Parts: sequence; C-alpha cells; structure tokens
Amino acid sequence: MPKSSKKRKEKAADFNKAKLKLGKGKQAASNAIDTSFKARSIALPQQSITVTKDASVPTTKRKLTFDDLTSHLKHHNVGVRRDAIMGLRELCEGYPDVLEAKLKDLITACARLIGDEDASVRKTLLTFFIWLFPRIRSDQIVAHAPLLLLFTTSAQTHIFPEIRIDAVRFIDILIDVIPDQAVAGWSQARESRTCHGNRVLDGYLGLLNAGSRYGEEDVTVPAMSANLTLSMASKAIVFKSMSRFLRRVASPTLAESSTSLNHIPTWYLSNSFSSWNAFESFDRVLDPTPSTSAFVWKVDAGDDAEDDFVGLHPLVHSVDAGCDIFQQLAEVDFDVAHLADMHDVADVVSADEIRVVHSLCRTLQPILIAAFLDCAPLVFSPSHGSPETETQLICSVVEIICSLYNRLLTERNLNAAMKADACGNLTALLGHMEAYFPFGENRLVEQDVAIEQALQKLNLMYCELLSLLNLMSQPSTHDQTTKISRRGISRKASLVLKAQAATIRTEFMSNFVASSLRGEVKTASSPMGQQLSLDMYSGLLPTVWSLINDPSTSQRVFDALLDHAIRIPSSSVLKRASIEFVSRLYLLQTEPRYNGTFWNGYDNPEGSKLHEWLLHLPKTLWELKGSNTPTTEIILRFLLRFSQRKSRLNNPEVMSVLCARLAPYFIVQHRTRGDIMGPFNKLPENTRLRRLALDAVANLALQGNDETLCTAVKKAVAGTHEAGYWCDVLQLFRPATDTSVQSL
Repeated sequence: MPKSSKKRKEKAADFNKAKLKLGKGKQAASNAIDTSFKARSIALPQQSITVTKDASVPTTKRKLTFDDLTSHLKHHNVGVRRDAIMGLRELCEGYPDVLEAKLKDLITACARLIGDEDASVRKTLLTFFIWLFPRIRSDQIVAHAPLLLLFTTSAQTHIFPEIRIDAVRFIDILIDVIPDQAVAGWSQARESRTCHGNRVLDGYLGLLNAGSRYGEEDVTVPAMSANLTLSMASKAIVFKSMSRFLRRVASPTLAESSTSLNHIPTWYLSNSFSSWNAFESFDRVLDPTPSTSAFVWKVDAGDDAEDDFVGLHPLVHSVDAGCDIFQQLAEVDFDVAHLADMHDVADVVSADEIRVVHSLCRTLQPILIAAFLDCAPLVFSPSHGSPETETQLICSVVEIICSLYNRLLTERNLNAAMKADACGNLTALLGHMEAYFPFGENRLVEQDVAIEQALQKLNLMYCELLSLLNLMSQPSTHDQTTKISRRGISRKASLVLKAQAATIRTEFMSNFVASSLRGEVKTASSPMGQQLSLDMYSGLLPTVWSLINDPSTSQRVFDALLDHAIRIPSSSVLKRASIEFVSRLYLLQTEPRYNGTFWNGYDNPEGSKLHEWLLHLPKTLWELKGSNTPTTEIILRFLLRFSQRKSRLNNPEVMSVLCARLAPYFIVQHRTRGDIMGPFNKLPENTRLRRLALDAVANLALQGNDETLCTAVKKAVAGTHEAGYWCDVLQLFRPATDTSVQSL
C-alpha cells in the first residue's frame, strides 16, 4: 500500500533548508535551551527585619507608630486606609500626649479623606471626628477650620451624590464645634468670597436643585447638580443640616440685638413701642444686675443738696461709686443713646443679609412646599403611625421656614415691597400646612414618644409662624373695587375672603394655645394631658402675644395664661419664665411709650385673675426660700417696679393684702414659739438679693403705710449687715424726725 502524502512531506521536511526573510534573523533550533534570566529587587521598607524601631515611640497593638498610620491613610487599598483611621483612634486613646503633639499632622492627614470614594472609609472617619473633636480645645480646632472647611465644601460638590451627602454629615459636626467659622461669610456675593459659609450654603442649594440665588438670574448651580434625585432619607439629612445652618445665621434680629439677660424671648413686643430705644428700655426693666458686689447707702443729710448715694438696686441703674443721683419713686430710664451708632453700623451689614434671606425665601419656596406635600399624607395620616424619616424631614422644612421668615419679618429696616412679598409667600406656605393643623390630632394608633414630641413641636412652630404673620401683616390702605380678577372676584371680595380665612386660622390657633396652657392636649403617651416644657412654653409666647392683641381671642387666652401661671408649682422650671412674661404684661400698662392694643386689665380689676396672680407671688417666695435665686430675683424686681409705677391696679386694698402676705416672708409669729425667722433668712447674707428684697418691701410698705410689714423686716434684719441698710432706706422715704421711723 503506498505511503500517504502527509508522511512523505514530513520525511522531506528534515532535509529542507529554511529560507531566511529580510529582518528576521536566524531562528533558534527546536532543541536549543534558553539560558537567559532576569533579576528583580524585593523592597521591604516597613518590615522589622530592615528597620529598627525605637521602643519608646508609642505604637498600636500592631506595632504601628503615628507616622506609619498617617502614611497608611494614603494607601491605595481601602482596608488599609480604614484600619489606619481606627489605629489613630487607638493610639490617641492610649497615648493622649500624641494627640497634643501631633494634632496638626493628624487633622491634615485625616481631612484629605473627607471626600474619599469608599463609603466605609468616610463612615469610619466620621465616627473618628465625632470622637476626636470633643477632646480638643475649641481654639485649637479653629486654627484648622480653613483646612477642614476647604475639603468639606469640596466634597459637597463631588460628582458622586453619596460623597456629597456624607459631606453634609461632616458639615453638621463642624457646625457643632466651630459654628462661627462654618457660617462665616454666608451672605457674601460670589465675586467677593473670603470665607466658607457661602460655599456651604451653595452646597445645600446644589443638592436641592435650587437653581439661582441672591437674585442673580444669570447664575445657576453647577451642571452636575441638575436633575439630582435624592432618596427620602438623603433629603432628610440635607434639610436637617440646612435647618441647623440657617438657625445659626438667620436668628431673629431683635433677639440678637438685645443685650438683656432675659429667660424668655421678647422680640415680638418691639412693634408696640414708639421707638427702638423705648423697647430696649422696657426690655431691661426686669434684668438682673450683672454685678455681684455689695454696696451700702450713703445719705447726705445736707438740706441744700440732693441725696447722693451708692446703691445697687432700686432707684439707680449704675454702680459707679460717687456718680449716682437718687430718683425718688421713679422708673429708672436706661440710657441707650450710645447704642445708636452701633445700630447704624449693624444696619449697613444687615442690608446685604436681608437681601440674601429674601432671595432664599423665594428660591426655596417651591422646594419647601414640594417636600412638605410629599411627606404630609404619610406623617399626618390618622390610620397609621408617622414614619420617622418623613417626620424628621417635615420638622426640618418647617424649622427652615421659621428661621428665614423670623429673620426677614422682624427686621426693622425691611422695605414695604420685601415685607409684602414675604407675607405673601408665608401665607402660601401656611395655606398648605393649615389643612393638617393641629398636627397629629385624632391619631388612632400609638406613637413613639419622639414622634409625638416632633408633632407637638410642629404645632408650636405653625402657631409661631401664624402669629408672626398676624403681627407683621398690615391691612391694605386702598380698595380697588372696580378691578376684576381673572376669576371674576373683585379686590374687595378677595380681601373679605382672606380676612375670613385669617379669622378661622386664628380661632383654631387660639383653641390649641388655650388647650396647651390648660394641659388638655392628649397624646398616646400622655392620656391625661401633655404638660408644657420650657422650650415649648417659650415658643408659645409670640403666639400668646398675638392672640391677646386680637379682641376676639384676648380674654380667653389671657385667662388661660394666668390660670397656667398660678397653677405651675414653684419648683417647676416654667415658674420663672411664666412670672417674667406675666410681669411684663402687667408693666405694659405703666409704660408711657407703649402704643400697643393690648390693655392689661378688666372693668373690675379687684376681682380679676390678674390680682389673683399678683397676690400668689408672696406664696411663691415662701416656697422658693433660698433654693431658686433667679426666680426669687424676678419676683422681687417685679414687685419693686410695680410699686414704683403709677397704675390703677395699685389700689390701697391690693397693696394692703400684698403687704400682709409678705410679712411672714420675714417673720412668722407663732402662738407658742414666738417670732420665727421666715424664708428671707435663707437668702445669702450681705448680698444684692437681700438688698433687693428690702428695696421692694420699702416701696410697698411705705406707700401702703403698713407698719406691720416694716416691723417684721426690722426684726428679720436685726443683727445682720442689712440692719443699717434698712434704716437708711426708711430715711429716704420719711423725714428723719418721723417718730415712726425712729421707733423702727
């Protein structure tokens, strides 16, 4: 059989000579052995076999020093960077001296990871910062504020949305530890930025797709922010952080400008006075004296000279030795003229801020409405519980509205156009909210305590906004009855409808406020009625003031306020705030520069609740004894001002009963044990508080000609530092030849 062609070709191939091609070179034989080799070095920079470490240098459990850990923060491996952050915490906990010595290098190295692309690294760094910053002095953190804010604001504009959301979490930490630096320059124009507050605000607006701001229609947010879709949880984080930022920069001007030491806000009273100085003078009428030094009276008995003395309390406002002139039984008129220049400078600065706040109100209007309407059906549904995320988001939205409109509408120099625009926008916002007010009412399922508190807070903020709108809105001065709108309703009819809607809102609000003061607001956790906290009470005061200025709701709300003030136990934290607020309302009728509509009193003041409240103050003083000196001082200062000012309420009958109830505060006459020292003896000796008590009693007792109270005071101060002081006070009111004074 002939051989195949394949075998013939294989046999012939052994004797064929391969043809060389140009540029190919000679091929190696098939049985040749390749003897070439390559050598590479092995680097061991961090191995103990090549490096001898100093045993005295602090290290972690893995034998890593501070320098090792900071170098690992730049490693390409995610796990190495994350472990390095945890190692730094371990090192700082074990060796606190390292934190003091290496703080600059530590913050510089860690700040670069704020915008890290790995979520676990950012989360670990966030936890580390929360642990680290409370252990560092504030002045040390301020020194590194520009670096921290630079990397944080850069992360706010990152291309990845998750990094931008985490940057907002870092902003929250910085607002806590360096608030002034975090918000500095928030109102600066884009072309004149010198601080990071403006960048932080831009970052919030970019996340919310807010578009242009500051009225710059040709300037928009970066393209990467357009059509950014956030989850509900991410929106809640952004709104909550933005709310904290705006609360820091957009607090009410009147509350900030006042230098008083009030325990309650008083900005809402400013529009009821003839001038700003008149309001500031009244605002300080119950302020505690900042000095803690003790002074004594120095009476000059000369007939041709005024009585010069150095006093601390009732009848002078300065404690400079030798410079005070006695003003008998007159109100102290605080001189605030030196503040005029300061206000002028502040007005120039606030003009730009007001423009920015007004622009923010317009820019955020549709965003806030959309966020509220998206969550409201779930949060306020009576058939099921409120989701935590949506509830937090709505609370943050309403807090933003409160911050912006409080700052805008309480500005003294706000022009009419801005004011009208702001009132219109706020009316639209409240129109969307009023359908659900009171929030959380008639809930059929039990709620978590935190959710109930959030809903109660929403009710208070809604009332505050509505009262702000009522106080600041001005009625129209002209009536265009011939102009017909697109819906066929005349301008006059439209105003009537708006007035009716406002009346209905006010009625709902007054019912809620009265129920809150009486403790009738029932929740799942408080079926017997929810008691007000101090923050809730302070938040209600602007609303109360708005309602008692409305003739239709004044008496009902005022009675509820007085009932609540009398009912509060003396040991409650609310007692001081309630006494201060009612005291200010009481003194308004004695203020000549007050031009508000609220009139403090009734046709029959002798039988009114106002006198009942006044006559319960001695009992409160007795129960306080020396345990709560701030509340005691507020009561004594009010009694002093009350007795110094002329009022139809200062009738002889009331003064007589008040003095009779004050006598046991100094001396109690027991049937068998004789005279017993009253709570006055519990006050610290030789202090301004004791002298304030003597000043108040001197005005009350000597005006009412009550010798019983004077005798009780004389026995209480006998043998103490105040004995001579009391004698000098009596001489200022009565001639030295008066036998009754000599006997006392």
